[in-house]
Amino acid sequence: VYILTIANFLWGFTSVLLPPMILSFTDARGLGIVESSVGLAFLFGSIISLRLADKLQGNLKVAIYMGLLGGISLILGSIRPSIILLCIHGVIAGVSGTVQYTVSSGAWLAITTEDIRGRALALRGTIAQMLRPLGVVIAGPLGDYLEFTFYPENIDILSPLIGNGPGRGYAFLFFLVVVFYVVLWIVNFNNKNLKVGNKLIMLKKLHKFANPKNFLDITRPFRTYCSIGAATLISVGLILALFFSPPDYLQSETVRIMYIHVSSAWISLFAYIIIFI
Repeated sequence: VYILTIANFLWGFTSVLLPPMILSFTDARGLGIVESSVGLAFLFGSIISLRLADKLQGNLKVAIYMGLLGGISLILGSIRPSIILLCIHGVIAGVSGTVQYTVSSGAWLAITTEDIRGRALALRGTIAQMLRPLGVVIAGPLGDYLEFTFYPENIDILSPLIGNGPGRGYAFLFFLVVVFYVVLWIVNFNNKNLKVGNKLIMLKKLHKFANPKNFLDITRPFRTYCSIGAATLISVGLILALFFSPPDYLQSETVRIMYIHVSSAWISLFAYIIIFI
């Protein structure tokens, strides 16, 4: 949760900095185009999350990858004053943010029981979002200071990094947010708690297949094709084993029992393993 708390704190900065940074080199129409790209990206990310919910929910590695992808989008949004780059940033950030939220929510659904799930999700949301308002409050005055005081005094040093022109002070703060945001996800890429949590979630998701009804419901569409394939392969195997394989030099024709005996023994051992699992 603390990772998402810090991430939301940093995203609080971007929500404040984005409009004045865009309006410094374009008009309200340009701002509308960027904001629309973000909205469409959230819609597209929701569709992806819905279609891939079973694979995404609880997979914390995906959440980290989406965090790094969001960091890349911030880099694109800060390096130059360009509507195209900011739209690309909006699309990547919208999709990755939505997928990341799906993964995080799915993780909490997987590790909580029904009797405490509502309270747990409410607490998780409160903790994760508690620093976001602080980022919003700080971003305004800090961005103004960098835009009107710090950047003009250090333009020779900063211009190769973030370009020239109005709004580049806001872009510099945007870039600093990028650095902290990317470092946050890189540092936690091999976080032990995330790894343990991911394993627990994956095991819990596998438990549903232990229910015969669930397993039969999932495998029902494949039953006919698997039965036809199995019958075909068994028939071909028996024909080749009993009629076309050469006799053994010592056991003669009786060696053919091996093709039935060995395979049956392996199936029996496999059945014991499955029962144990």
